Amino acid sequence: MRKLSVYWWLAPLLLLAPRQVAAAPLGASLAVERSERASDCPDAVALTQRVERILQRSLAQRSASEELQVRVHFEFNRDEYFAQVQSIGAKPGERSLHDRGSSCAALAEAVSVTIALLLDKELERSVSEPESAAPTNASAQTQRPRPASAKPPAEAADDANRSGAHREDAPFELRGSLEGGAAAGLVGQPSPVLSEQVGVRLQHGLIFDAGFSAALPGTTSYGSGSVRTTLFFASTRACYVWGERFSVGPCATFGIGRLQGVGIGYQDLATRNLTWTAVAAGLVAEGPVWGRVFWGATGGLWWPTHQSSFSVQNVGTAWESSRFAGSVALRVGFRIF
Repeated sequence: MRKLSVYWWLAPLLLLAPRQVAAAPLGASLAVERSERASDCPDAVALTQRVERILQRSLAQRSASEELQVRVHFEFNRDEYFAQVQSIGAKPGERSLHDRGSSCAALAEAVSVTIALLLDKELERSVSEPESAAPTNASAQTQRPRPASAKPPAEAADDANRSGAHREDAPFELRGSLEGGAAAGLVGQPSPVLSEQVGVRLQHGLIFDAGFSAALPGTTSYGSGSVRTTLFFASTRACYVWGERFSVGPCATFGIGRLQGVGIGYQDLATRNLTWTAVAAGLVAEGPVWGRVFWGATGGLWWPTHQSSFSVQNVGTAWESSRFAGSVALRVGFRIF
């Protein structure tokens, strides 16, 4: 998906807006609204300070006719920040900005650049000058040096674009993830479980994924030897989550695979493979890390559809599956698109 530079899609606003030829710089009064989930976005005072830092001057004006009224509305929907910027006065217009990030910082910078470009008189002077020649004996004005922390509007816009500001929105996400955790009851004693998942997440909060998991070997002592049990299985999972920035919800999972038992230390070494099927109910939680990377946590209670066992000839039943099993895992994922 191609991302457009914030500076380029702001260019039509600068070219089509009426030019101010007055000597005094154009001021602005800012009004900001934030939804509850976008509370980390700047308020009117903080946004005004950001714009003043870029322009290196105050936005306050003595005359109301020289002011531009700017209204900004910040929202957060699922895992994406939105800003609606509306200007009223000498340069009327409206712009929408989106940013999929872990905080509102990149979008706030893009909004600050948008407003600063509206008020940047240097761009207007290149059109309106020269109006009159300056007297030859006039003393030259020195431009106040720009602090190292302040960036020109174009450079700040490029930084915001590299941070992930964009205008596209997809109805679903394709993503992959890796999980690592532990399970009790799948192969006897508690053992590590590793998984890889590929799936989609829809805007309505539905998550569907499928993957492959392995419960690493667990050893059960019996008589003069022991039985080493390993489980490999594929699974499909459906979840419904609530929340935008951080999500949580229930899941239903079905798994099918191979349960392998190996007898160790007995007179006759034997290996046996059994078909394993189970269903599970559990919970999933997710949240952003940075950019397209997200974290997750899962937990589930497994119920095998039939009981499995491994027996040693002339010794007896050495291992028998539990009626229920539990698992917990942490995961890290990446949104492909």
